Amino acid sequence: FEYRGGIYRAFRGIPQGNHASTRLCDLYLGAADCERYLELMKRRDTLLIRYVDDYLLLTTDMNFARKFLEVMHLGADDSYNIIADSTKTVINFYCERSKLLISGKMVGSCSAVPWCGYIIYPGLRRYCIDWAKIHSEKAVSCRIIHKIGSHEKRIAVLRFLKASLLEKYRMVHRFPSDKWKVSVLKKFATIGTKLYARPYARKVRLSMKGRWNRVFWQNLCAWLRQGFKYLYNTKLAHLYGSNS
Repeated sequence: FEYRGGIYRAFRGIPQGNHASTRLCDLYLGAADCERYLELMKRRDTLLIRYVDDYLLLTTDMNFARKFLEVMHLGADDSYNIIADSTKTVINFYCERSKLLISGKMVGSCSAVPWCGYIIYPGLRRYCIDWAKIHSEKAVSCRIIHKIGSHEKRIAVLRFLKASLLEKYRMVHRFPSDKWKVSVLKKFATIGTKLYARPYARKVRLSMKGRWNRVFWQNLCAWLRQGFKYLYNTKLAHLYGSNS
């Protein structure tokens, strides 16, 4: 990417903070997987799973497991230039880690292996959700959310709706028929409230109780139908402030 007249190239990890980053990473690694591990993925005694750039290999063949580690940590004879982060690698069988440049953890054959919010028990062929990690993340988010007032939460819901639905609203307004447009906008407002506003409100813990919160929800569909503006009652304008 270009920044202040200079050209920069990422050579470790994937660019964060943009939805396109994970899509591009998924496409790139998907192409590499098809070339590197196609035969491995066809085996009935082997399961290779990848979530963006996090891999999980389950197999009964130690030779295949070691071969997979070699390719991931030493590279392959191709043009992808993909090398795994050795500090994040977890294995549950013996291998010469120094030869493979692995500095991650080696656990017992019956030990648990964490992966993407799950705890995997290969020896037992069982898995469960990593609740400890989830609860710790929720605790942090809850501490932040509880410090935000209802007004800020309502504005956050409005901003989320506008960012999610603005392009769809513009498409509706291109319809030539005003009668059909009114009908579609009613459905648009209902769907926007049900599928976007209420789930996000639960996320930021915006209560359905309280006088102004109840009024906010009662008139939200009108705000959506009017193109993210509320024009019916100027006394309620503060609920749908210009900052939204």
